[in-house]
Amino acid sequence: MKNPLTDITSQLLSLPTTTFKENSVREFILDFCSQRKMGLRQDEFGNLIVFAKKKYPTGSLAFVAQMDHPGFIVEKKATRGSTTALSYGTGDHQQFKAAPVSISTAQGPVTAQVSDWSSAAKDKANRVTLKVSGEVSPGDLGMWDLEPFKEENGFIYSRACNNLIGCALILNLIESFARKSQPLSFYSIFTIAKEAGHTGAKYVCSSEILPKKVIPISVETSSVLPVAPMGEGVVIRVGDSQSIFTPEITQFLLETAQQIQSRDKEFKFQRKLMDTGKCEGSIFFDFNYRTGAISIPLGNSNNLNPDTGKIDSEYVSLFDMECAAKLMSKLVDNTPKASAIIKRPLPRYKEEKGSMGQKFLV
Repeated sequence: MKNPLTDITSQLLSLPTTTFKENSVREFILDFCSQRKMGLRQDEFGNLIVFAKKKYPTGSLAFVAQMDHPGFIVEKKATRGSTTALSYGTGDHQQFKAAPVSISTAQGPVTAQVSDWSSAAKDKANRVTLKVSGEVSPGDLGMWDLEPFKEENGFIYSRACNNLIGCALILNLIESFARKSQPLSFYSIFTIAKEAGHTGAKYVCSSEILPKKVIPISVETSSVLPVAPMGEGVVIRVGDSQSIFTPEITQFLLETAQQIQSRDKEFKFQRKLMDTGKCEGSIFFDFNYRTGAISIPLGNSNNLNPDTGKIDSEYVSLFDMECAAKLMSKLVDNTPKASAIIKRPLPRYKEEKGSMGQKFLV
Protein backbone atom coordinates (compact mmCIF):
# COMPACT_ATOMS: atom_id res chain seq x y z
CA MET A 1 0.00 0.00 0.00
CA LYS A 2 1.34 3.41 -0.99
CA ASN A 3 2.18 5.96 1.67
CA PRO A 4 -0.06 8.95 0.76
CA LEU A 5 2.55 11.44 1.95
CA THR A 6 5.41 10.09 -0.17
CA ASP A 7 3.07 9.46 -3.11
CA ILE A 8 1.84 13.07 -3.12
CA THR A 9 5.39 14.33 -2.58
CA SER A 10 6.81 12.34 -5.50
CA GLN A 11 4.09 13.63 -7.82
CA LEU A 12 4.59 17.26 -6.82
CA LEU A 13 8.39 17.15 -6.96
CA SER A 14 8.23 15.70 -10.47
CA LEU A 15 6.56 18.87 -11.76
CA PRO A 16 8.54 21.82 -13.17
CA THR A 17 8.11 25.11 -11.33
CA THR A 18 9.77 28.44 -10.81
CA THR A 19 8.78 31.95 -9.79
CA PHE A 20 5.87 33.27 -11.93
CA LYS A 21 5.81 29.90 -13.74
CA GLU A 22 4.02 27.75 -11.15
CA ASN A 23 1.42 26.57 -13.70
CA SER A 24 2.09 22.83 -13.49
CA VAL A 25 1.99 22.79 -9.70
CA ARG A 26 -1.12 24.96 -9.61
CA GLU A 27 -2.94 22.71 -12.10
CA PHE A 28 -1.98 19.65 -10.06
CA ILE A 29 -3.37 21.20 -6.85
CA LEU A 30 -6.54 22.36 -8.64
CA ASP A 31 -7.15 18.87 -10.01
CA PHE A 32 -6.26 17.19 -6.68
CA CYS A 33 -8.71 19.34 -4.71
CA SER A 34 -11.43 19.30 -7.37
CA GLN A 35 -11.44 15.49 -7.39
CA ARG A 36 -11.97 15.59 -3.65
CA LYS A 37 -14.77 18.16 -4.01
CA MET A 38 -13.01 20.84 -2.00
CA GLY A 39 -13.94 24.52 -2.32
CA LEU A 40 -11.44 26.38 -4.49
CA ARG A 41 -10.65 29.96 -5.35
CA GLN A 42 -7.90 31.32 -7.59
CA ASP A 43 -7.17 35.02 -7.27
CA GLU A 44 -5.98 37.29 -10.07
CA PHE A 45 -2.33 36.78 -9.11
CA GLY A 46 -2.59 32.98 -9.35
CA ASN A 47 -2.68 32.12 -5.63
CA LEU A 48 -4.96 29.24 -4.65
CA ILE A 49 -7.25 29.18 -1.62
CA VAL A 50 -8.83 25.86 -0.63
CA PHE A 51 -11.74 25.95 1.80
CA ALA A 52 -14.83 24.15 3.01
CA LYS A 53 -18.22 25.37 1.90
CA LYS A 54 -19.19 26.66 5.32
CA LYS A 55 -18.48 29.55 7.63
CA TYR A 56 -15.35 29.09 9.70
CA PRO A 57 -15.27 30.03 13.39
CA THR A 58 -12.78 32.44 14.91
CA GLY A 59 -9.44 30.73 15.39
CA SER A 60 -9.64 28.52 12.30
CA LEU A 61 -6.25 27.66 10.84
CA ALA A 62 -4.89 28.46 7.38
CA PHE A 63 -1.88 26.40 6.28
CA VAL A 64 0.29 28.36 3.83
CA ALA A 65 3.01 27.24 1.38
CA GLN A 66 4.47 28.69 -1.82
CA MET A 67 4.46 26.85 -5.15
CA ASP A 68 7.66 28.27 -6.66
CA HIS A 69 11.35 27.42 -6.49
CA PRO A 70 14.40 29.32 -7.79
CA GLY A 71 14.84 28.75 -11.53
CA PHE A 72 14.89 30.42 -14.94
CA ILE A 73 12.42 32.03 -17.38
CA VAL A 74 13.73 32.20 -20.96
CA GLU A 75 13.51 35.74 -22.36
CA LYS A 76 14.09 35.16 -26.08
CA LYS A 77 14.81 32.61 -28.77
CA ALA A 78 18.36 31.33 -28.86
CA THR A 79 20.85 32.98 -31.22
CA ARG A 80 23.97 30.98 -32.06
CA GLY A 81 23.18 28.60 -29.25
CA SER A 82 22.80 31.30 -26.60
CA THR A 83 19.89 32.99 -24.84
CA THR A 84 19.12 34.90 -21.65
CA ALA A 85 16.74 34.08 -18.82
CA LEU A 86 15.41 35.83 -15.74
CA SER A 87 16.30 34.11 -12.50
CA TYR A 88 14.58 34.63 -9.14
CA GLY A 89 15.99 33.40 -5.85
CA THR A 90 19.18 31.82 -7.16
CA GLY A 91 21.43 34.74 -6.25
CA ASP A 92 24.49 35.82 -8.20
CA HIS A 93 26.59 32.74 -7.57
CA GLN A 94 29.83 32.70 -9.52
CA GLN A 95 30.19 29.06 -8.53
CA PHE A 96 27.06 28.34 -10.57
CA LYS A 97 28.80 29.22 -13.83
CA ALA A 98 28.83 26.21 -16.17
CA ALA A 99 26.15 24.55 -14.03
CA PRO A 100 23.70 22.38 -16.01
CA VAL A 101 20.11 23.51 -16.56
CA SER A 102 17.13 21.67 -18.03
CA ILE A 103 14.60 23.80 -19.93
CA SER A 104 11.03 22.55 -20.43
CA THR A 105 9.83 23.33 -23.98
CA ALA A 106 6.85 22.32 -26.11
CA GLN A 107 9.14 19.91 -27.94
CA GLY A 108 10.59 18.39 -24.78
CA PRO A 109 13.52 19.13 -22.44
CA VAL A 110 16.51 21.09 -23.74
CA THR A 111 19.79 21.03 -21.85
CA ALA A 112 21.61 24.28 -21.15
CA GLN A 113 24.54 25.65 -19.23
CA VAL A 114 25.00 28.87 -17.27
CA SER A 115 27.71 31.06 -18.79
CA ASP A 116 27.20 34.46 -17.12
CA TRP A 117 25.16 36.48 -14.62
CA SER A 118 24.08 40.12 -14.58
CA SER A 119 21.41 42.30 -12.99
CA ALA A 120 17.86 42.70 -14.33
CA ALA A 121 16.79 45.49 -11.98
CA LYS A 122 13.54 46.36 -13.79
CA ASP A 123 12.35 42.76 -13.36
CA LYS A 124 13.75 42.53 -9.81
CA ALA A 125 15.78 39.49 -10.85
CA ASN A 126 19.14 38.30 -12.10
CA ARG A 127 19.68 37.90 -15.83
CA VAL A 128 21.44 34.68 -16.74
CA THR A 129 23.14 33.91 -20.03
CA LEU A 130 22.57 30.29 -21.06
CA LYS A 131 24.27 28.16 -23.67
CA VAL A 132 21.50 25.93 -25.03
CA SER A 133 21.59 22.67 -26.98
CA GLY A 134 18.34 23.24 -28.89
CA GLU A 135 15.46 25.59 -29.62
CA VAL A 136 13.85 27.47 -26.76
CA SER A 137 11.08 30.08 -26.72
CA PRO A 138 10.30 33.11 -24.54
CA GLY A 139 8.56 31.99 -21.37
CA ASP A 140 10.05 28.49 -21.30
CA LEU A 141 10.85 27.34 -17.77
CA GLY A 142 14.30 26.18 -16.67
CA MET A 143 15.44 24.38 -13.53
CA TRP A 144 18.77 22.99 -12.40
CA ASP A 145 19.32 19.69 -14.19
CA LEU A 146 18.91 17.51 -11.11
CA GLU A 147 16.75 14.50 -10.29
CA PRO A 148 13.13 15.53 -9.54
CA PHE A 149 12.54 12.92 -6.83
CA LYS A 150 14.53 10.24 -5.06
CA GLU A 151 13.77 8.51 -1.76
CA GLU A 152 16.79 6.87 -0.18
CA ASN A 153 17.75 5.86 3.37
CA GLY A 154 14.97 7.87 4.95
CA PHE A 155 15.66 11.06 2.98
CA ILE A 156 13.94 12.69 0.03
CA TYR A 157 16.19 14.34 -2.56
CA SER A 158 14.95 16.75 -5.21
CA ARG A 159 15.79 19.74 -7.36
CA ALA A 160 12.92 21.60 -5.61
CA CYS A 161 12.18 20.57 -2.02
CA ASN A 162 11.76 24.24 -1.17
CA ASN A 163 8.83 24.62 -0.99
CA LEU A 164 6.98 21.81 -2.71
CA ILE A 165 7.52 19.86 0.50
CA GLY A 166 5.25 22.37 2.26
CA CYS A 167 2.64 22.01 -0.50
CA ALA A 168 2.83 18.22 -0.21
CA LEU A 169 2.25 18.32 3.55
CA ILE A 170 -0.86 20.48 3.11
CA LEU A 171 -2.25 18.25 0.35
CA ASN A 172 -1.58 15.21 2.54
CA LEU A 173 -3.73 16.82 5.25
CA ILE A 174 -6.50 17.52 2.74
CA GLU A 175 -6.28 13.91 1.54
CA SER A 176 -6.69 12.62 5.10
CA PHE A 177 -9.98 14.52 5.41
CA ALA A 178 -11.13 13.31 2.00
CA ARG A 179 -10.41 9.66 2.89
CA LYS A 180 -12.62 9.98 5.96
CA SER A 181 -15.28 11.92 4.01
CA GLN A 182 -14.90 14.74 6.52
CA PRO A 183 -15.56 18.37 5.52
CA LEU A 184 -12.55 20.64 5.77
CA SER A 185 -12.30 22.72 8.92
CA PHE A 186 -9.27 24.75 7.83
CA TYR A 187 -8.05 26.89 4.95
CA SER A 188 -5.14 26.01 2.66
CA ILE A 189 -3.30 28.72 0.77
CA PHE A 190 -0.82 28.03 -2.04
CA THR A 191 1.03 31.17 -3.08
CA ILE A 192 3.10 32.26 -6.06
CA ALA A 193 6.37 34.14 -6.40
CA LYS A 194 7.81 33.83 -2.93
CA GLU A 195 11.28 34.17 -4.50
CA ALA A 196 10.26 37.56 -5.97
CA GLY A 197 9.72 39.24 -2.62
CA HIS A 198 6.79 37.16 -1.35
CA THR A 199 4.54 38.70 -3.99
CA GLY A 200 1.77 36.10 -3.70
CA ALA A 201 1.52 36.26 0.08
CA LYS A 202 1.51 40.07 -0.03
CA TYR A 203 -1.43 40.00 -2.42
CA VAL A 204 -3.39 37.53 -0.26
CA CYS A 205 -2.91 39.83 2.72
CA SER A 206 -3.47 43.21 1.04
CA SER A 207 -6.58 42.01 -0.82
CA GLU A 208 -8.08 40.69 2.45
CA ILE A 209 -9.03 37.38 0.85
CA LEU A 210 -8.33 35.73 4.19
CA PRO A 211 -10.45 36.91 7.15
CA LYS A 212 -8.49 38.42 10.03
CA LYS A 213 -10.07 35.92 12.43
CA VAL A 214 -8.12 33.12 10.71
CA ILE A 215 -4.67 32.04 11.95
CA PRO A 216 -2.09 31.54 9.16
CA ILE A 217 0.44 28.76 9.81
CA SER A 218 3.40 28.91 7.44
CA VAL A 219 4.55 25.42 6.36
CA GLU A 220 8.05 25.61 4.88
CA THR A 221 11.45 24.08 4.61
CA SER A 222 14.22 26.07 6.25
CA SER A 223 17.98 25.74 5.90
CA VAL A 224 19.29 23.19 8.39
CA LEU A 225 21.09 24.68 11.41
CA PRO A 226 23.42 23.12 13.99
CA VAL A 227 20.76 23.84 16.63
CA ALA A 228 18.00 22.31 14.47
CA PRO A 229 19.37 19.08 13.01
CA MET A 230 17.63 16.80 10.55
CA GLY A 231 15.92 13.71 11.88
CA GLU A 232 14.94 15.32 15.17
CA GLY A 233 11.40 16.10 14.12
CA VAL A 234 9.31 18.99 12.87
CA VAL A 235 10.44 22.47 13.87
CA ILE A 236 8.01 24.79 15.64
CA ARG A 237 9.38 27.99 14.17
CA VAL A 238 9.43 30.75 16.75
CA GLY A 239 10.40 33.27 14.06
CA ASP A 240 12.59 33.92 11.04
CA SER A 241 15.21 36.51 10.02
CA GLN A 242 12.64 39.31 10.24
CA SER A 243 9.95 38.50 12.81
CA ILE A 244 9.09 36.70 15.99
CA PHE A 245 5.66 35.21 15.40
CA THR A 246 2.63 35.57 17.67
CA PRO A 247 3.71 34.08 21.03
CA GLU A 248 0.22 32.73 21.84
CA ILE A 249 0.11 30.83 18.55
CA THR A 250 3.63 29.49 19.03
CA GLN A 251 2.50 28.31 22.45
CA PHE A 252 -0.53 26.63 20.87
CA LEU A 253 1.79 24.77 18.47
CA LEU A 254 4.07 23.80 21.33
CA GLU A 255 1.26 22.53 23.58
CA THR A 256 -0.17 20.49 20.71
CA ALA A 257 3.23 18.93 19.98
CA GLN A 258 3.66 18.07 23.65
CA GLN A 259 0.22 16.48 23.66
CA ILE A 260 1.19 14.23 20.73
CA GLN A 261 4.51 13.33 22.32
CA SER A 262 2.83 12.27 25.56
CA ARG A 263 1.01 9.53 23.62
CA ASP A 264 3.39 8.84 20.74
CA LYS A 265 6.97 8.27 21.88
CA GLU A 266 8.21 8.16 18.25
CA PHE A 267 7.02 11.69 17.57
CA LYS A 268 9.67 14.42 17.81
CA PHE A 269 9.62 18.18 17.56
CA GLN A 270 12.00 21.10 18.00
CA ARG A 271 11.26 24.68 19.03
CA LYS A 272 13.72 26.92 17.19
CA LEU A 273 14.06 30.42 15.73
CA MET A 274 15.31 29.38 12.22
CA ASP A 275 16.62 32.85 11.38
CA THR A 276 18.58 32.17 8.19
CA GLY A 277 15.71 33.24 5.93
CA LYS A 278 12.37 35.02 5.77
CA CYS A 279 9.21 32.92 5.44
CA GLU A 280 5.68 33.89 4.51
CA GLY A 281 4.73 33.96 8.18
CA SER A 282 6.42 37.38 8.38
CA ILE A 283 4.19 38.76 5.62
CA PHE A 284 1.02 37.69 7.45
CA PHE A 285 2.46 38.98 10.72
CA ASP A 286 3.13 42.38 9.07
CA PHE A 287 -0.56 42.52 8.16
CA ASN A 288 -1.57 41.93 11.80
CA TYR A 289 -2.62 38.31 11.44
CA ARG A 290 -2.01 36.14 14.49
CA THR A 291 0.65 33.93 12.95
CA GLY A 292 2.60 30.72 13.56
CA ALA A 293 5.00 28.60 11.55
CA ILE A 294 6.40 25.11 11.27
CA SER A 295 9.31 24.02 9.14
CA ILE A 296 11.32 21.03 7.96
CA PRO A 297 15.15 21.30 8.16
CA LEU A 298 16.49 21.53 4.59
CA GLY A 299 19.85 20.40 3.24
CA ASN A 300 21.56 22.20 0.34
CA SER A 301 19.08 25.08 0.52
CA ASN A 302 18.37 26.64 -2.89
CA ASN A 303 20.49 23.86 -4.42
CA LEU A 304 23.80 25.16 -3.12
CA ASN A 305 25.96 22.47 -1.54
CA PRO A 306 27.92 24.34 1.16
CA ASP A 307 30.71 21.75 1.15
CA THR A 308 31.43 21.73 -2.59
CA GLY A 309 30.18 25.20 -3.52
CA LYS A 310 28.29 23.68 -6.44
CA ILE A 311 24.67 22.96 -7.27
CA ASP A 312 23.20 19.83 -5.77
CA SER A 313 19.85 18.28 -4.83
CA GLU A 314 18.04 19.68 -1.84
CA TYR A 315 17.05 17.05 0.72
CA VAL A 316 14.84 16.57 3.76
CA SER A 317 14.20 13.84 6.32
CA LEU A 318 11.07 11.79 5.66
CA PHE A 319 10.78 11.27 9.43
CA ASP A 320 10.65 15.04 9.95
CA MET A 321 7.90 15.26 7.33
CA GLU A 322 5.91 12.50 9.02
CA CYS A 323 6.18 14.36 12.34
CA ALA A 324 4.97 17.52 10.62
CA ALA A 325 2.00 15.63 9.18
CA LYS A 326 1.04 14.39 12.65
CA LEU A 327 1.35 17.88 14.12
CA MET A 328 -0.76 19.48 11.39
CA SER A 329 -3.52 16.92 11.84
CA LYS A 330 -3.60 17.45 15.61
CA LEU A 331 -3.55 21.21 15.21
CA VAL A 332 -6.78 20.97 13.25
CA ASP A 333 -8.29 18.78 15.99
CA ASN A 334 -7.24 21.40 18.53
CA THR A 335 -8.62 24.40 16.65
CA PRO A 336 -11.05 25.28 19.50
CA LYS A 337 -8.00 25.64 21.76
CA ALA A 338 -6.47 28.11 19.31
CA SER A 339 -9.59 30.23 19.57
CA ALA A 340 -9.43 30.02 23.38
CA ILE A 341 -5.77 31.06 23.39
CA ILE A 342 -6.57 34.11 21.29
CA LYS A 343 -9.30 35.10 23.74
CA ARG A 344 -7.23 34.29 26.81
CA PRO A 345 -7.66 37.11 29.37
CA LEU A 346 -4.72 39.13 30.59
CA PRO A 347 -3.19 37.87 33.85
CA ARG A 348 -4.29 39.53 37.09
CA TYR A 349 -2.08 39.74 40.14
CA LYS A 350 -2.69 40.55 43.79
CA GLU A 351 -0.28 42.43 45.96
CA GLU A 352 1.30 40.86 49.03
CA LYS A 353 3.83 42.23 51.49
CA GLY A 354 6.79 40.51 53.04
CA SER A 355 7.92 40.70 56.66
CA MET A 356 10.28 43.59 55.89
CA GLY A 357 7.89 45.59 53.74
CA GLN A 358 8.75 44.00 50.42
CA LYS A 359 5.98 44.14 47.81
CA PHE A 360 5.15 41.09 45.70
CA LEU A 361 2.72 40.66 42.86
CA VAL A 362 1.54 37.05 42.91
